[in-house]
Amino acid sequence: MVLLSLCLGLPVSSFGAKHHSPASLSATATLSSRGAKPGSRVELVVTVRHAVHPVISSVDRPASFKMHSLRKPQLLHTDEGDVWLFRYQIIPTQVGEFEIPPIFVTDDSVRVETAPLPLRVSLKGQPLYSQRENYHAWSACPCHLERKS
Repeated sequence: MVLLSLCLGLPVSSFGAKHHSPASLSATATLSSRGAKPGSRVELVVTVRHAVHPVISSVDRPASFKMHSLRKPQLLHTDEGDVWLFRYQIIPTQVGEFEIPPIFVTDDSVRVETAPLPLRVSLKGQPLYSQRENYHAWSACPCHLERKS
């Protein structure tokens, strides 16, 4: 190709490897709250980036959750590219600590999955971790450092 481009008087970079591949498909899932009361509504939003026609065939959930789609998938045009939003409403019916399994998104034979989402259902509707518990879990000091005075 380089020899052909030189013979035709074209710049060599015309046939170079500087082709930008499209950004890879990605999906994230979020909940409107990490804690809920039985019977309360929690919104699940799946955000899909760099997709043309993404498909979520189904969303697994704990058996004690009622769930339905809030609207058809919504396409947003942003400066960073197109973003698809899939919105669902979850209504937990029992108290407990639950996990919404990964959600699989397919676009043109490429498949990605979201991270699982924890949800605590309690009579008070408190999240899985309070901010203090969460801070302690992330800032725990290794045991050998705690003993030094």
